Amino acid sequence: MWLLLGYQSTPDKRIVTIGRISRGLEKSAESAATIEVAYLCDLTNGLTYDELLADEVLKSTEPMRFRNRGTLFALAPPESEQLLAILAERDPLVAEFLDDGARIGQLTRLTFHPSYSYEDFIEGFRPVESGGGLTLRLEDGVFKRVCREAQANPDKDYLVLIDEINRANVAKVLGELITLIEYDKRGLTVTLPQSKESFAIPRNVYLLGTMNTADRSIKLLDAAIRRRFAFVELMADVELLHGAKVGALDLAEFVVELNGRVAQHVGREKQIGHSFFMEGDQPITDVDEFARRFRQEVLPLLQEYCYDDFGALARYLGEGLVDQEAQTLRADRLDDPDSLLAALEEEFSSPAEVQT
Repeated sequence: MWLLLGYQSTPDKRIVTIGRISRGLEKSAESAATIEVAYLCDLTNGLTYDELLADEVLKSTEPMRFRNRGTLFALAPPESEQLLAILAERDPLVAEFLDDGARIGQLTRLTFHPSYSYEDFIEGFRPVESGGGLTLRLEDGVFKRVCREAQANPDKDYLVLIDEINRANVAKVLGELITLIEYDKRGLTVTLPQSKESFAIPRNVYLLGTMNTADRSIKLLDAAIRRRFAFVELMADVELLHGAKVGALDLAEFVVELNGRVAQHVGREKQIGHSFFMEGDQPITDVDEFARRFRQEVLPLLQEYCYDDFGALARYLGEGLVDQEAQTLRADRLDDPDSLLAALEEEFSSPAEVQT
């Protein structure tokens, strides 16, 4: 969709309306080239000529070079993005007419990592192309855009799902918002240090973070962060494996027994998750697929726990798969899916099952 911004030169020298091109350029021998424009909305607080001139990106645009004296001018993509972002910030109605690709949905997924910053999450200066060179432009981060969308739609809930939330410096990423995320502080405003804008987090915005407690980086989560989130522990859910078997191996019993051994020797935080043995929402039952996952995912994790201590590894898996004297794995059994399964059945099946 091509948008058209209407500028009124008299009396107030201001952008006053938004339309869209409903039919593109058409030429004919009988008449001059024409386009058709559909009206969208009036602006309550469009940018003035002086404000356009003061903006580092917009002051170099084609209409400003001609002092807005003309009929139709074009903006480069970075210039139009800057202009529409400012207009949407002043008038939430503008966001209704932006392309769907630029809209914020009710669910926003992102992943924190060590280099994730305040500029990514709230706002910051980014280099953009302008007039053949690069300039710095203040851009909104993902969370600020979510909050703006939530303010414009108070009847909808918005969820920001942050995977690996502990891998970033959370206090640094949140900045002054570390206070505003508390539910009883919603609606309170702060002045953002870079844009100098007044900012608040609406009550219809929720943050959900996930982390792996076996990761030592959770120690970096200070008390201020912990105090602002409720914590829910999610352990291996063996009920999802209940009744499923690979050959004669009961998956639920296997995981329960294996995790009991892991918890005893290296702690409950290091237990094996049920997802290793799931395909979508169903437990795996194929022998070859089970053997592949065991060799490539479960076994390397257990080896990491043992630090090449084959005695410890034998306590997890039994001597049917681990040769303590030779300090090695029994490759002949590991490489053959049926032999691997037979060794696990012998080690992890209950005595009653073995007798039958």
